[in-house]
Amino acid sequence: MNDKHMKTFQILKYLKLTLVCLLLVLASCLSAYSIPDHFCAQSDTLYLDINLRDARQTDTLSIKIDDLFHTLNSTPRETFFALPSKIGIYKFKIPLQKPYGYFTLSKSRSVIQPGFEDFVPITKSQFWEAGDRLFIDIRFKESMMGFDGQCKYSGRGADKYNAAFTIEKYKISMEELKKNGDDRVFRWDGNVLTYKDFAEPGKHVKDRLALLKPFQTKISKRSYQVLKANIIYEGTGTIDRIKEWARNGGMANLNASDKKSIIQQFNQSFEPQQYDLDPNFIACSYNYMVFSYIKFQAASALKTGAYTLGQVYKDIISWKASQESRETMLILALLRITYNAEDATAIYDKAATFIKNPEYLEVLKSLSLTAPGHRLKEFNLTDTNGQSRRLGEFLGKVVLVDIWFTGCGGCEDYYRNVLSKVKPFYKDNSNVEFVSISIDKNRETWKSSINSCKYSSPDGINLYTQGEGANHKFITANSVLSYPCIILLDKEGKVKNFRSENLRQVNTLQQAIRELL
Repeated sequence: MNDKHMKTFQILKYLKLTLVCLLLVLASCLSAYSIPDHFCAQSDTLYLDINLRDARQTDTLSIKIDDLFHTLNSTPRETFFALPSKIGIYKFKIPLQKPYGYFTLSKSRSVIQPGFEDFVPITKSQFWEAGDRLFIDIRFKESMMGFDGQCKYSGRGADKYNAAFTIEKYKISMEELKKNGDDRVFRWDGNVLTYKDFAEPGKHVKDRLALLKPFQTKISKRSYQVLKANIIYEGTGTIDRIKEWARNGGMANLNASDKKSIIQQFNQSFEPQQYDLDPNFIACSYNYMVFSYIKFQAASALKTGAYTLGQVYKDIISWKASQESRETMLILALLRITYNAEDATAIYDKAATFIKNPEYLEVLKSLSLTAPGHRLKEFNLTDTNGQSRRLGEFLGKVVLVDIWFTGCGGCEDYYRNVLSKVKPFYKDNSNVEFVSISIDKNRETWKSSINSCKYSSPDGINLYTQGEGANHKFITANSVLSYPCIILLDKEGKVKNFRSENLRQVNTLQQAIRELL
């Protein structure tokens, strides 16, 4: 090699070394600062490799993958399953339709528990972003409820999962809450005039925010804002107090000035800007959306003394949020709402002109079939004697339909505190029927629950979805989306109230029945 070639070779070698150094410096800079969202790896696939310690070769893992709406409504869009490979690793390759969402990891139960699904959850819903490629090492001791997996995440996007897991595992005792005054929400009546710092984060919230802070430079801005919002808006105890205080007549004896002050103060509370949160990012936060949903209920109670559909609709469409967030909130409210015997048809018609999302419009169309004046779609159900029954056979009677399942705490609570106390008033009235419909998948579980008198009683009309659970046509065709689902039918078999608030209290339920007799 002559001197000229040697000199060229040395220059190229120097340039190559310089390029390597620059790349190392760049990598160091990227790891030292928050990664902008537009730098995040884009992908239409979510890759998850999972090592479940002590798993058996027959253990199946499942992943429920959702966008925010389906997570909020507990209706998973898709579920994927995997068995372990020869080396014991569960591999998931999940196609994505959106840039972010939530997934829940579950394991097939070793022992089937009556009233529970065949899979037990290992983790709570995890926020994912397109481009995530994870290896998850899990220690999990199976329990009835699950959610206690010890997880270590590595790979692309792992930092936000490790941050969420660190926050989730932080616990604070009631003694600590009392010591720091953070239990005051449990002792407060709900009048914001007597509790002016009701929107201030307590010590347990601040402690969790401190745990999150070191991850800020390691994760995307969206992830950081979502996790931060999930901390701040976790739990609705404060606004639940305000809502119940207002619904129980708390505003009735106040003067006009105090009423105005309370509503104004409440409307300005819990706003994202108070906590240095970006509304555009935290619209992805599960806890923020749930909190906002309850806040709309409380706002309605403060303004009208009740949770009224018209007021909630008005507040949501004027909400200072994106069109997508308002549509999600509106359809969520319409799906979950319990209102006071007002005609929902007009609100459904208005919503149809406001909502643009085709999927939401389909949900709205099915909901319109539950509005007062409509008839439920008829399908055969089975009674405890194995006989086929239909609701149509009760024409000429006022019918209260209670749809439930074993293990549903709200279903048990409703039967114990409301239905079991109302039924005796009509035991000798042949014009009133109480029909219990269970979506249990196991016939023996259903019968055992009836005999326990926790959800129904043997002396009533008990019907069963023939092992098809929530997939039975009676359930799907009649837009039964939450439990317990309480429906009041008039003597013509038409819907009078569907999921209405006045069906969930002893006195108002009795009044609703009397009005139809």
